[in-house]
Amino acid sequence: MCDQTFLVNVFGSCDKCFKQRALRPVFKKSQQLSYCSVCAEIMATDGLHENETLASLKSEAESLKGKLEEERAKLHDVELHQVAERVEALGQFVMKTRRTLKGHGNKVLCMDWCKDKRRIVSSSQDGKVIVWDSFTTNKEHAVTMPCTWVMACAYAPSGCAIACGGLDNKCSVYPLTFDKNESMAAKKKSVAMHTNYLSACSFTNSDMQILTASGDGTCALWDVESGQLLQSFHGHGADVLCLDLAPSETGNTFVSGGCDKKSMVWDMRSGQCVQAFETHESDVNSVRYYPSGDAFASGSDDATCRLYDLRADREVAIYSKESIIFGASSVDFSLSGRLLFAGYNDYTINVWDVLKGARVSILFGHENRVSTLRVSPDGTAFCSGSWDHTLRKSCPRAGGAGLPIPEPAEAQLGPGLPPGHGGPVEVAHPPAANRLPGVLRPEARLRPAPAVLAEAAVMRSLSSRIQEHYQLSWTRFRRSPGNRVERVATAMQNVFRHPRGPSWGRVVALVAFAGFLLERPPASHTWALKEWNARVDRDCQSLGTLLCACLTGQHRTWLEAQGGWVSGARDPVRSGGVCGAGIPGQAHAAGTQRDLGAASVLGAFVSAARSV
Repeated sequence: MCDQTFLVNVFGSCDKCFKQRALRPVFKKSQQLSYCSVCAEIMATDGLHENETLASLKSEAESLKGKLEEERAKLHDVELHQVAERVEALGQFVMKTRRTLKGHGNKVLCMDWCKDKRRIVSSSQDGKVIVWDSFTTNKEHAVTMPCTWVMACAYAPSGCAIACGGLDNKCSVYPLTFDKNESMAAKKKSVAMHTNYLSACSFTNSDMQILTASGDGTCALWDVESGQLLQSFHGHGADVLCLDLAPSETGNTFVSGGCDKKSMVWDMRSGQCVQAFETHESDVNSVRYYPSGDAFASGSDDATCRLYDLRADREVAIYSKESIIFGASSVDFSLSGRLLFAGYNDYTINVWDVLKGARVSILFGHENRVSTLRVSPDGTAFCSGSWDHTLRKSCPRAGGAGLPIPEPAEAQLGPGLPPGHGGPVEVAHPPAANRLPGVLRPEARLRPAPAVLAEAAVMRSLSSRIQEHYQLSWTRFRRSPGNRVERVATAMQNVFRHPRGPSWGRVVALVAFAGFLLERPPASHTWALKEWNARVDRDCQSLGTLLCACLTGQHRTWLEAQGGWVSGARDPVRSGGVCGAGIPGQAHAAGTQRDLGAASVLGAFVSAARSV
């Protein structure tokens, strides 16, 4: 992107006229020479026939490009979205930030995943390269580079080394396995040397070779052990900003993008460009291969992402909206290839349906532009880096990347329900969701748990995820003095005040909140534990009675319409008392005996929530 493009003038002796002038790199038969601007202009005109000029040759080249585009257009018989009309559309895709990695003192510029799906390496403008444990957010290694703007970093396939570089024009490799008395800096190895800043780097399928891209307009393949240049790639007319290696283990191609608005596919064996695409209107900031290797996506400062099919040799899709006016800085595919994640300079991450071309989600959270984004090797999460100095690890709410995701107002109740009754339960949150502790939000994922009774299985599968999601915000209610029953009653009034009335999602969230308040605190004395048990037994029955009274009183009509309570005795276990949406049963006539039975069921629910 233009904000990270630097111009470096090198002064020295021209290889042709031997005068001390500003030099520019010139490649003659794959040999790099340093010519001044005058000699470079003379060299460009060498071999011209009579009446030929550079302007006429440029005009001829443009006309040939036009003819090639016309031939491509003849094969353009159908659009991707037309072919994908028979494919089922994805539902709303809801994501949540699970971990925030803090430690950099300036803009995060690049990051990469380790093959173990746990560790992350990141580089920053502060000159630091940090290796993170994404599970615990701990920093495992840190390296201070000799310059700021460390613009590239990569993890070796074995996970035993990292590579990084930036304004020092070098690519340095640091081993992560060393003796206790040694430091990473002492084991540093300078592998690559460019004549301008290093913008990107990536190991090949082994630790022994590495690809680099640079602001000098070239890419290069290096031997890590000897530091020898194995192959150079010349063709870009300006800074190369990004590259990506083909996903196949035997693949010998990679794609690069740069400030010349081009995306170019290279053969690593011959060093030749085999395909080139120039449809963007501004710098190409990021390129990423499709998981199958038959296509690649690019993100540009023109505020669009584009998909190119290598077999059709053309652009097949554009991902953009009129409301998106900021450039795309980084792109990556989900493991299945159905989703395209794109980080933008407006601080957001947009998720696109690759086949339909529609945006299915937007992720907020960063406080500055998103500079880098990568999906984890197993496809279960992705990590984004930003100019707000942080990295954020995010996961989808339900399902997996590339799979249809349910609408945010629905969540499936899985194990624990009788066969044929796994219908959706509404969990849409009211406007008061941000201030009420007991409201179930769509981001709360649902996972099954071992079932003892039908109601206990339902309660455990929901409340475990709810309590995990709201643990930090609910802790202040448990620690602050006050009556538990009154606190739940206040939350219940606010929740059921919603114009749409009660829903099973809100009921279950209230029960989970009540169970959370009854969790056993750490007790160092036996007498404290006995006192707690006495209070909990009393409050547990009170909370069950309170929730039951609300549902069988003010909301009795809704309860009976939903299949309500099944209770004919005071012992809900023996009588089969069940509470749940879509669970079979008949609402008995109102009476004290039934209400007491329902209260016992809710008491069992609260106990189940407390035991999670």
